[in-house]
Amino acid sequence: MREFSEELLTEPGRAKIREEMRKGELTAKETVAVINAIEKFTLFQLLPEVEAALDHEDPWVRISALSALCFAFSADSKYSRIVEMFNSDDNEDVRSMAATTLGNLACDGRYPQALRMLRSTLGSTAETFTVRDAAKSAYLHAIGRSIHDRMGMSIEDAMKIEDYGSP
Repeated sequence: MREFSEELLTEPGRAKIREEMRKGELTAKETVAVINAIEKFTLFQLLPEVEAALDHEDPWVRISALSALCFAFSADSKYSRIVEMFNSDDNEDVRSMAATTLGNLACDGRYPQALRMLRSTLGSTAETFTVRDAAKSAYLHAIGRSIHDRMGMSIEDAMKIEDYGSP
């Protein structure tokens, strides 16, 4: 399959792709690949602004920035900042979104410390239920549990599960 990312970097490349799309010369898979490449290319141009928004005074801006890093970008470059937000942001919704972001980062095994942080939060009496519940869902997601398991499992039951284990 053709790689479109390089072609999107130049105007002649973009013009060629536009023309092929207009003429219907791309397969369905190629069209999807173009759309995904365009989305990533466009979003990547805004990465510095998204990363800067992690320090915004408004918690909803911080939540939106975390969400973008979690679902649209790679959050690797801001891992330390996300950990800091998870541990100490004064807004529980920000801490909850930081938990979700850490869970996504921990999925491929590169951040075992994130997995341990999420799991240790489950039993924390110092943390709110909202953050503990987000940490539960993020932890279960990171160890490969289905959305059905995550929705129906209590925090107490999730605490019994070891990394990649079963209750």
